[in-house]
Amino acid sequence: MKMKSCLLAVLLAAGAAVPAVEIHSGFGVCAHLGWSAEYAKLIEELDLMQAAGIKWARADFTWAQIEPRENEFDFAVYDRVVAEAEKRQVKILPILCYNSKWTKGFAHENLDAWARYVRTLVSRYGDRLKHWEVWNEPNIGFWKPSPNPEQYVSLLKVSYQTIKAVDPALEVLYGGMAGVAPKFLEDTLKLGAGAFYDIMNIHPYCYPATIEQRRSLVEVDELREILRKYNAPERIWITETGWPTHQSEAPIHARFWAEMIVAGAKRRFPGQERWTCAVVVDPAEYAAGGRSTREEIFKALAANPAFTAKAVTWAEAAAITPADTQILVALVGEHFAKNQYDKLLSYVRDGGMLVHIGGVPLYYADEYDAENACWVPARNNAPERYRAGLRIGWSAWWIDKELPEKAEVTTVAGEALNFTIPKKLETTRWFNDKLLKEGDEFVPLLKASDKAGKFIGWPVALYLFNSDYKGAVLTACLPTGHNSGVTWDVQGGRCPRAYLTYLESGIEVFFWYEFRDGGSDPYYNEHHFGMIQLGLEPKPAYNALKYAISLVGDKPQFTGKSINADGVVSIGFKTASGQGMAIWNKFGPDMACSFPAPAAVFKATDHLGAALELKAENGVITLNAGEAPTYILW
Repeated sequence: MKMKSCLLAVLLAAGAAVPAVEIHSGFGVCAHLGWSAEYAKLIEELDLMQAAGIKWARADFTWAQIEPRENEFDFAVYDRVVAEAEKRQVKILPILCYNSKWTKGFAHENLDAWARYVRTLVSRYGDRLKHWEVWNEPNIGFWKPSPNPEQYVSLLKVSYQTIKAVDPALEVLYGGMAGVAPKFLEDTLKLGAGAFYDIMNIHPYCYPATIEQRRSLVEVDELREILRKYNAPERIWITETGWPTHQSEAPIHARFWAEMIVAGAKRRFPGQERWTCAVVVDPAEYAAGGRSTREEIFKALAANPAFTAKAVTWAEAAAITPADTQILVALVGEHFAKNQYDKLLSYVRDGGMLVHIGGVPLYYADEYDAENACWVPARNNAPERYRAGLRIGWSAWWIDKELPEKAEVTTVAGEALNFTIPKKLETTRWFNDKLLKEGDEFVPLLKASDKAGKFIGWPVALYLFNSDYKGAVLTACLPTGHNSGVTWDVQGGRCPRAYLTYLESGIEVFFWYEFRDGGSDPYYNEHHFGMIQLGLEPKPAYNALKYAISLVGDKPQFTGKSINADGVVSIGFKTASGQGMAIWNKFGPDMACSFPAPAAVFKATDHLGAALELKAENGVITLNAGEAPTYILW
């Protein structure tokens, strides 16, 4: 436990500013209530929402389900969803979404048919459902054939005009964008999108990191600046964000990577049976890809008799040379610290074998933002020059239109290779030799094909240099298995933090993704976002949210926010009988902090409502601020 003392400003009632538009209940969840698996437990799910005080449920009103054949509508499911939710004071936010097979095309190509679907739904439910979201995440693959700002604006415009023609008082939400997506947003605003929505809408996922670690609030402020630039509506909802609790496949994948590194080492250092290797594990400076993944890779290499392996920090890696360490596993995932690049390039030039695992190497350059104590995208970034510096050529479907979006079959690239390939190893990007110089060699290790056996590309390759460079780069555009979730307890702390953080910042409504787990695959993130399990048993996140709502009410009234130099956050709020504040450490580890007692009589609880024994000594409270909120109430 870190025991650095600090002083928190106590947040007293100062009278929060009243929004121009009344804030509805700020607490929502995503739930696929009309889809078969959840519809079967509709009553149970809605009862649990009501018991927790959740007043919003975001649900897909899918075109193909509601109008399965042209002009034949089936409302049975959604009539029941809307009616049962209304009985429990749960408002439905419907998503108007996706394509219908009978149109033999995409929604934006069939706007008259789309308008009829919208008009029919809004006419039927508009007296009860006052907000309508137009599509889900149109900036990524949910929009077919590929994201297109012009196509989305055409659909948004028709949807807005159709909804307002039914009832001008109804409000239209821009389709929740994956992330904040400033470029996609600005492209649509240039095309006039600002005239065709009432509420902006984003999905700023950041797991497994926290909101503060990923600079999410700064991104929201930057979003507001873009909206002001185009004089577009500035009200913002967040209709998805969460922290899944799935397990990591990193241990399985790490053993596979060890086999791949052996194959690369045999080509780079022929005649040897054992090699010296270092893995950058310590993320204290910067280590994209996650500490757990790097630790699993190190464990797999240390257990393999072919390696003498050591775990190093970035500071230690800077002193490594090919003479003392032949192989350096330094890059995991697509992010990298810009200030580390020159060291990596020098290592390869001098004869070392650099290993990258997961995605396109050197794709996102990051730099340190000292003011916000976090890593952020580098300015003036030109990622292709980093890959070109290491002579890594690559391609994908959005670069070469002849390529498919993914290859479903992965096999070894030659008979001499023998790997235990993990299951479900699909690939979406592939390497080539286009940037190599004379004397350099491109050595494929894995081959990607479609189900019919047609060759697509090389997802894993060794760039073996024998020109002005003397080393090698082993790079792999494959899933690492590192996409692990958080524990139930961590999710339980992050859940109320997210609601309080975003609502205090001016977000009108926040929706957790999602209410119930979506399946039972222990390694699949989409199956474990829920705050309740697949069998409806609550996780700690459910109980933490229930308790938070009991304190702040449906429409929270915040009294201020403080973040001290040590990262301790305090958010003040009014309660039904007085005031309170939530305190946590944005950096995670416990931090001892002190602050004046807000009243002579107060009580303290953890994020689940359990009483804590805290007393004021000489008018000062001292507590250990951890990742989950501690509440002080008076």
